[in-house]
Amino acid sequence: MAIAFLGSGDAGDTGGSTGGHSATVNIPSGTNILIIYAYTGSAVGSFSPPNAGTVAGNSMTSCGTPPTGEQNSGWGSMFLYLSPPSGNQTVAVSGATGAVTGFQWAAYSGAKQSGQPDSYGVTNSGTGANMVVSTTVVASNSWLVGGQINQGSQPSTPTIRAYALRTSGGGQVLGDSNGTVGTGSQSLTFTLANSWRNGLVISIAPTTTAAPTVTTQAVSSIGTTTATGNGNVTSDGGATVTERGVCVGTSANPTTANDKFTAAAGGTGAYTASITGRTRGTLYHVRAYAINSIGTSYGADVEFTTTDPQTISGIVSLSGVPVEGATVRCIVQSDNTILAEQTTDASGAYEFADLDSAELYHLAVEYTTGGIKYNALSLWDIVPYEVP
Repeated sequence: MAIAFLGSGDAGDTGGSTGGHSATVNIPSGTNILIIYAYTGSAVGSFSPPNAGTVAGNSMTSCGTPPTGEQNSGWGSMFLYLSPPSGNQTVAVSGATGAVTGFQWAAYSGAKQSGQPDSYGVTNSGTGANMVVSTTVVASNSWLVGGQINQGSQPSTPTIRAYALRTSGGGQVLGDSNGTVGTGSQSLTFTLANSWRNGLVISIAPTTTAAPTVTTQAVSSIGTTTATGNGNVTSDGGATVTERGVCVGTSANPTTANDKFTAAAGGTGAYTASITGRTRGTLYHVRAYAINSIGTSYGADVEFTTTDPQTISGIVSLSGVPVEGATVRCIVQSDNTILAEQTTDASGAYEFADLDSAELYHLAVEYTTGGIKYNALSLWDIVPYEVP
């Protein structure tokens, strides 16, 4: 996911507040990194820069402080916060001695959510009207963000985008590279309005995107031609999962080029997908899959076999004549329980369908006629079975 600039602003005041400064900042929706550049200055006496920052009461990360300005009258400090809440939030800097004239802020999306900033550099020197602030960029497609102090009047920044200027009283500018930079030594150049030199630059790295991570769970609700596939997208890889489901085939490790069955929606977390159109009594292989803008990922291969229920049928006859009214019981051989019972019609026929193919069964028949009671019992599994 690429870094994108979302917005910026000036949260300064006209007179400066000794020790710190706070303001309400309307943080754009979708922000995952907020950067603050604060300035401290004093006409007389000793002073130090802000050393702490908060967003909605939560501590920000300090990105370093440049050396004192060339005329020993200005300091700048930079802070950042990952995944700030959107909307109007109280942002504050504190811990300074001397007047804090406010801060500039900028918001970005697409920045990684740990280890920020990747690097930073500071300077209080320059040549003529230019001041170059450099740092060593670690990650490809990073952006540079820099702050500079120029007391008395607004500086110009011809080689960077200056999006947050001190709107009154001069003093600060915050800008960025307006796009990605390469790895290694990279810099922002500030053009100075006077001889005050104090600058800081950081590199912010983008979110690392990858294909999703997905796992395959056991297949459930197995029938003769249908089943339910189960998967779990445990990570979207930094990009939205647009499709997920299961792949099914008769060989190991099926892909989306085989039969695939999609879940109702993309996203992360557990999901199910209905598998249809299978052949009874057949072994199948299943893998969960998930797709984002980077690629397609698969879970491990699992197996299931569609059911192949058996049918036991036949005719009850006596001396070769079909018997009507005979009671036929289907008994599970493993525990001798009666599974089902039928009474024959004039054809003498019986049928017990959809029986578990993994079980063995036997039949018991009772029939009474002319005061004589007949009994028959099969002691084996046979299809069909005709009771004599």
